[in-house]
Amino acid sequence: MSEQKEPQEGSIIQAFKSLRTDDFVRMLHHPCFKESAITSVLCGLGVGCIHLFMKAPRSKALNWGFGTYFGMSLVSWEGCNYRKQLETQNFNIQIQEAAQGLPKHRTSRPTENDDSKDA
Repeated sequence: MSEQKEPQEGSIIQAFKSLRTDDFVRMLHHPCFKESAITSVLCGLGVGCIHLFMKAPRSKALNWGFGTYFGMSLVSWEGCNYRKQLETQNFNIQIQEAAQGLPKHRTSRPTENDDSKDA
């Protein structure tokens, strides 16, 4: 009987040791990075400035701004990745339909082989 190897549970230290500079360079070329960075910076600055204008202490405003930045970067990154995944799935479905020659969704137009044109 063949033995199945169970995945080893990694630690945070091992995860950080596995990082390379190429990982960060590739992240800059990811399509969602720009959208996520812009959204999170603007939201963080906005929330921090609102707290400052409301006469909150600087440390509290900075905490709110950084928390908003961090939260929005995660939310916008995952949202963008989800939209890209849906686009890819829809694109693959369209390719499969085109390869199989399935009829389009439009059925109101007569086709070339339709005999109703001659009448």
